Amino acid sequence: MGRLPIVPSIGFELADKLVRYLQIYRLEDIKNENPGQLFDLLEKEMGVRTDGCVEDQIRCVIHFANNKKIPKKWFDFTDERKAYRITNGFPSDRPEKSWRD
Repeated sequence: MGRLPIVPSIGFELADKLVRYLQIYRLEDIKNENPGQLFDLLEKEMGVRTDGCVEDQIRCVIHFANNKKIPKKWFDFTDERKAYRITNGFPSDRPEKSWRD
């Protein structure tokens, strides 16, 4: 128990990125982390900008790690992410290259 792939709605790709780039191996490793900062660090470690839905998924994993359940509305995280970005923006050293390139 505690491994990332057990999180509902989270696929292998995100679990792989969390392990490979951020050394997050268990749910306990991500508990109480700041999802916006973790997303920024993930982009920096990958060296590319990624889609905002990845930040929503990170928020979902953190929520699950702390509550052991997925919220009823997945898109609750989209509003949370947008509010965070309005307040905090992105780091000045955010990668310019898109993950699609």
